[in-house]
Amino acid sequence: MRFLTGLVLALVAMPALARPYTVDDMLRLEGYGQVLAAPGGVIITRQARYDSASDYRYDSHMDRQLSKLLVAAPGRRAEPLFAQAADAGYWAAGLSPGGRRLAVFRLKAGRLSSGVVDIDRREVRWLDYAPDIPVQAPGVLWTSDAQFLQVAMPGAQLPASLDFGGLAQRLARAGWAMAEAGRAASVDVRGSGRFLTHVIAAKTLRRVDAATGRADVLMTADIADVALSADRRHVAVVHFGESLQPEGDAPIDPAFQVRRRRLAVVDLETGAVSAPCPSCDVLPNLLAWSAPDTRLLFYARTRGDWSGGRLRVYDARTQRLGTLDTGTAAPVIAREFGSSLVLRAGWMGAVPLVLAKPPGGRADWYALAPGRAPKNLTHALAPPPGPLAALSAHGLQLVANGTLLAIDKNGRVHARLEGVEATGLTPLDIYSLGPRRLTTPPERAIVTVRRGDARVVHVGDRRIPLGRDDALVALGSDGTAIVLDRSAAAETLRRAGTRATIDRINAHLADVDTADAIPIDSVTRAGARVRHWLLRPNGARGKMPVVVIPYPGATFGDAPPTPAINRLQPVVNGELLAGRGYGVLYPGLPLAETPGEPMQALAAEIVAALDAAGGTGLVDTDRAALWGHSYGGYAALAAAAGTARFQAIIASAAISDLAGGYGSMDPRTDLDRGMMLTPGAGWFEAGQGRMGVPLWENPERYIRNSPLYAAPRMTTPLLLIHGDVDFVPVAHAERMFTALYRLGRDAVLVRYRGEAHAPTSPANIRDQWTRVFDWLERHLGDARNQP
Repeated sequence: MRFLTGLVLALVAMPALARPYTVDDMLRLEGYGQVLAAPGGVIITRQARYDSASDYRYDSHMDRQLSKLLVAAPGRRAEPLFAQAADAGYWAAGLSPGGRRLAVFRLKAGRLSSGVVDIDRREVRWLDYAPDIPVQAPGVLWTSDAQFLQVAMPGAQLPASLDFGGLAQRLARAGWAMAEAGRAASVDVRGSGRFLTHVIAAKTLRRVDAATGRADVLMTADIADVALSADRRHVAVVHFGESLQPEGDAPIDPAFQVRRRRLAVVDLETGAVSAPCPSCDVLPNLLAWSAPDTRLLFYARTRGDWSGGRLRVYDARTQRLGTLDTGTAAPVIAREFGSSLVLRAGWMGAVPLVLAKPPGGRADWYALAPGRAPKNLTHALAPPPGPLAALSAHGLQLVANGTLLAIDKNGRVHARLEGVEATGLTPLDIYSLGPRRLTTPPERAIVTVRRGDARVVHVGDRRIPLGRDDALVALGSDGTAIVLDRSAAAETLRRAGTRATIDRINAHLADVDTADAIPIDSVTRAGARVRHWLLRPNGARGKMPVVVIPYPGATFGDAPPTPAINRLQPVVNGELLAGRGYGVLYPGLPLAETPGEPMQALAAEIVAALDAAGGTGLVDTDRAALWGHSYGGYAALAAAAGTARFQAIIASAAISDLAGGYGSMDPRTDLDRGMMLTPGAGWFEAGQGRMGVPLWENPERYIRNSPLYAAPRMTTPLLLIHGDVDFVPVAHAERMFTALYRLGRDAVLVRYRGEAHAPTSPANIRDQWTRVFDWLERHLGDARNQP
């Protein structure tokens, strides 16, 4: 994408040097997963072109089905690590400490398997159990070069992350078959209050011999998370307990935990299993072992809200449990990664460290040394401190205003490094890391520094030069550094400091042009400055029709929000729209911090952004359409009820009825794993629905902010698109369409069977874009034929 900072540049007529981006280009995309630097070569998880999969049942985890494992020996290009079936997906589960063995996953025909690869011999041994992929610990835990720990599913079940994409369809088929046969009841029963039920899955924690494949069962429970101690003699196991129901009328948010989480610790030498705190409900994502001894840091509550919990330390050697005093400062528990609860804490040598906040104050890093008052190590910093870049016995490192600060145990800043652009490796597969690993700082900082046009990675005393568009993706213990060159849409893997190619993907994008991106600043009715971004096809001249892509809460800075052309985005893709000749406007739509009336001002704010874009003279605001997806679809429906400025509107996966949607259930959820309240209550009360209360406390507010009840005010032609197994129930689109049908308004309803929140089938993706382009051309004209 080109970034233009002035309208003069935007108006310069550029010759057409390349072709526009198309749907077929997007469906041919390849990708990279994990990249690991091993002594025997660089291990690469590479995803084949998207439209080549044998099936599309895994929804947002389709990359697993498309993956193959490659290895690039020193001085050579990548080649298959071992023989791999064309209709199966393979990816890494973890390197052994010495780097000579690799645990791997294989996904084939709805079955997941584990295996062990001898990297030098290029041989794999498949194991005879079905592995789980816990969200927090999605790989294996190597206890030595000869053994590892892994969680296994009962029987041949798929892990929840891979199962949910096809669960609704499978349960429906099974239920229909039972009802049709008439011999067994096709019944599903749930209880609440005194009738609340608890289903505990019999998962197992196994210790596997990597050479023979023999596995011993160490523990059986409904395992959610595992963490290995630094000395590799103990493993902490978090397992699900009884179901939870909300207490009181306080709003619940999308991170509400539906099951209690219990903690166990397994002694790997004796096999003994201890329960450090039988009454504790353990917060997800925080299991931190101290390096010098056998102490485990975790956070838990007994009852009530998480704010009533405490930081606790369990000594696995003495089996003693203690509680840490944070004084008046409370540990900060934030919702990150969508709906994950994250508390940032760890060990500064033998001293616990936590990000905490006193009443009315700011969040700082506190050292919790035994027998001493909590010590605020970052209070002297002008900006509030953020996440840590590194944490060790010597102190902590963090970035403030572009400068890396090294802070010792007493809070003294003893080193500075300016010009910091980023910290850590660039993750290519966050699902193989898990939230805990993503939020746990390393002992040694990895820092990318920019000096003018030069970029250098600092790792201790080592310096690794980077190109302008390089991303450091792997760093081996032997010093091997692997970078991904992102200077072009066709990305290239290579060893740092060389131009020799290890592997390259998306060569078909080499001649594809991208849109120009133009920032537009305006002022809201409340007097706040807001930035919008406008995309225009490269070389476009004159005013062109424009498609507005709203998303409430979106705020933009120096980088435009449109996706890169080498990343799959099957809906509201600005580059695809620009490739068809349309201008594309991403409006900044900041939201108030408190819940209230989200629908009321949306139409006016979207129109104000359109007027700001019209003021540039680059787009024709009399030929404007609106396309919103998900919460953006809600905004599109709100605009349909609040303005007639648009000639056409598209709402995909949109929420239309807050009152009617409250209490809905995700059809892809196995309720045996717990009653999920995120889509049916949390989203409405303290999530994006912003109602602030349950439905029964203020039904009028729910109705006022539901586009469905404003259907009589909708006069713009409306295209509704929805998948019938979306967690946003298809009934939202059906009710909206029925209301417009009853009113005799211009509307079309498109339902995709078997699709969820966004289409995954290539045929459905193509069909959706054909319909979208037809809709836009019908109402705005063919943008490819501009003067």
